Amino acid sequence: LRKLLVFETPHRLGSVASYLESDSKFNGSINGVYHVQFSPGVDGDFSFPEVHFAGVLSPSASPRPNSASSPGPLVLLQGSWAFSFTDNSSISPVPHADTQLLLNVTIALPEQSRLQNKSDYQVLLSGYQLEMRCLETPQHPCNSNGIWAYHFNLSLARGCLESIDRKEIICSLSFSLGRGWTPSHGGGKPYNYQMAYNATVFYTVLLYQTSYAAKYEKRIFQKSTIFEPPSTGKVALSNTSSVDQSVLCGMKEFSWTLLETEGHRDRGRYLEELQFFVEAATNSSGGGVAAPLEPVGLLACAWMMGYQAPKTTTYPSDLELSTVVTSLVLGKEIKVSLPLQQNGTVCEDSPPLFYCSNHGLPQQLSDTVKVTAEL
Repeated sequence: LRKLLVFETPHRLGSVASYLESDSKFNGSINGVYHVQFSPGVDGDFSFPEVHFAGVLSPSASPRPNSASSPGPLVLLQGSWAFSFTDNSSISPVPHADTQLLLNVTIALPEQSRLQNKSDYQVLLSGYQLEMRCLETPQHPCNSNGIWAYHFNLSLARGCLESIDRKEIICSLSFSLGRGWTPSHGGGKPYNYQMAYNATVFYTVLLYQTSYAAKYEKRIFQKSTIFEPPSTGKVALSNTSSVDQSVLCGMKEFSWTLLETEGHRDRGRYLEELQFFVEAATNSSGGGVAAPLEPVGLLACAWMMGYQAPKTTTYPSDLELSTVVTSLVLGKEIKVSLPLQQNGTVCEDSPPLFYCSNHGLPQQLSDTVKVTAEL
């Protein structure tokens, strides 16, 4: 879906958001808004988060999400689920907090978009927002509203079911978050023993007629370290030439886990870069992970997964990364744009050493950026 965060210096993970929403009718292009938020926890810095996206236009259907037009070969619905939770850390030589949630969530289907015979659906992740704050007590002061995270998982891979009356889709949403201290105990910074969170998960539903599309799904798992570049690859989807068909690629899950490494039981680390995205590509030789569709070649989804930290300030850690790549191979009646990308800007002052204005940037922890796909 997107490369989320890019920093010059390492940071804890604070409140974060990255999601995309469509917002206008078709007038030769499809428009949307990219929402991004990031708080580095304590120290100021800047970042240019990046979203990867594509536009799609189906005949006899309005491209505006959730609109009341007659359904066509492909219909798009968008929405979100929200939930809140708090964590409590273990009191031990290795303090840590682990949260695991499994939620039943629903998607209401407008009457004109309800599933009929010879129709199917895909539910994809289209972004998330996680706001967090430390809960201070006299015994346990807070160091910031950020965390040293060692695990994150957001997944729809357990699947979804259509209700008997076909009025809604019911999905299993799994979310897990693990956090701890660093091997150096944060360089003397106290550990946050309890945190409160507000989470929002954004989804996109693709309702389609099976005669116009075929779906594919594959889990990708990679082992790496936090000092290695992102892992990349392609998932081949069809033996049909991209001249005759096009492809939509998305995610049902993304996950990263830092492992106990070199005897360091404290698994928390600082973060410099985090990347998870998929986009349409071809399976022909040559070209990068995000190479645009070529005149001929096998249809594919290109993927990238990565978590990086700077060697000079961070203890080493082994790393596990995973995602579930989901796609629709579409008939030529449905138009899909080339893969596109857009950047937002976030920046926070940290007087007296760092000021956003010295870099020509506004001080803002969130940004909204217009995105456009020409068709």
